[in-house]
Amino acid sequence: ADVTHRYHLDSHLIVQYGYWLKGMVSGDMGISVQQNIAVSTYIKGRVLVTLFLGLYSLLLAIIVAIPVAIFQAYRRDSVRDKILSISSFAFVAIPPVVMGVLLILVFVRWLHWFPRTGEKIYPWDSPVQHFRNFALPVLSLSLPVGAVFSRLLRGDMVRTLQSDFITLASAKGVSTRRILWRHGLRNSLFSLITSIGL
Repeated sequence: ADVTHRYHLDSHLIVQYGYWLKGMVSGDMGISVQQNIAVSTYIKGRVLVTLFLGLYSLLLAIIVAIPVAIFQAYRRDSVRDKILSISSFAFVAIPPVVMGVLLILVFVRWLHWFPRTGEKIYPWDSPVQHFRNFALPVLSLSLPVGAVFSRLLRGDMVRTLQSDFITLASAKGVSTRRILWRHGLRNSLFSLITSIGL
């Protein structure tokens, strides 16, 4: 009853939201009733790990998606393109929680490559242990995102490679690698950059 009165839980939802918003604006995120500590203290210890996880996942997704999408666009409608398309749809369809369990089963239980539970080890403390602790969570988060990125970039690259300026560059004798990586990729990055921003 004391907690209900103190946090205005007996008030209307809009009134509760008003009190919460007033506290947030003044920098007070409140107290966690279960943990009995300030919410800001509770979050502060996890912010850096969350930033590392998000940054690594995004970077790995981009690093994997760009070459895969370029290869798929260049070899569109081939057997390899279809296999990669099916794989990317599978990675999008499997939730990261399920992907995480599968990765733990393979790489922790069967192969014993990574620790069973991660610890908060920063890269400046031990880069190798930092990598070992972040590898599986980053992989489980980056595979679905990378699959979405590769699908977007592949679609744009296919359209770009059918453009007149690509045909002209090919007729002038420009190498395939330069056409794909310089002309094709540069003109196909708009959707990918938008998705990365989101």
